[in-house]
Amino acid sequence: YIAQRNAKYLQEGLGLPAFPLYHRRCTTPLADDLERVANQVKDIGAEVLIIDSLARASGGDLNKTEGANAFFDALDKLGATSLILAQTSKDIESKRKTIYGNALFTYYSRSIFELCSSEPSEDYLDVALFHRWANLSKLHPDMGFRFSFNGQHTTVERQSVSIAEFLGKVRGQKAIAEELKSGSKSAKDLAERTGISLTTIKTLLTRMKKRGAVINIERDLWGLASIEGSNQLL
Repeated sequence: YIAQRNAKYLQEGLGLPAFPLYHRRCTTPLADDLERVANQVKDIGAEVLIIDSLARASGGDLNKTEGANAFFDALDKLGATSLILAQTSKDIESKRKTIYGNALFTYYSRSIFELCSSEPSEDYLDVALFHRWANLSKLHPDMGFRFSFNGQHTTVERQSVSIAEFLGKVRGQKAIAEELKSGSKSAKDLAERTGISLTTIKTLLTRMKKRGAVINIERDLWGLASIEGSNQLL
């Protein structure tokens, strides 16, 4: 009921035609429930599957290859486009968030987006999508959206990913360019404002200077070479 209600709010708020949304509550891994799920997909003519969540649909020990292989084998047999929701884990060495579990969950995915949200207010929620992985395409630019609610429908507007809560998620060079849009800054200032280490900031600035994205105005004072140059990073 909740999923259908939220879909109706979006449909009305965005002026979309009505579309059916079916829900199946599953209590076993997808591979063990494949026949029943496949029959329902065929009966309703489903073209898109939303699986929430990957951990429950895989079952067992998520760090083992058997569960990942069984899940994707079953998914392939369903023959429909899929949108899969997964939990994240943080790589201890790089501090980079990845899909929780075996690396095959990443390698077998067509595209992976990390979804981040701001602290919600009563009337709206800001979210951002970061394209982390792609098998058959280039990585897409970061995308920001604002969901506005009025109790009867939901509207969605595109916005730039410049909100402070998302800044730490933006790749280093993008974060630097965003900060320099408001004026020149030292490497130390950039490190403090972005939360990136000073050593990393200096390395990134050197790379950006070689690419013509930033200029060294004077000793340890940096600025954008041009607004157009900064937009190429975003």
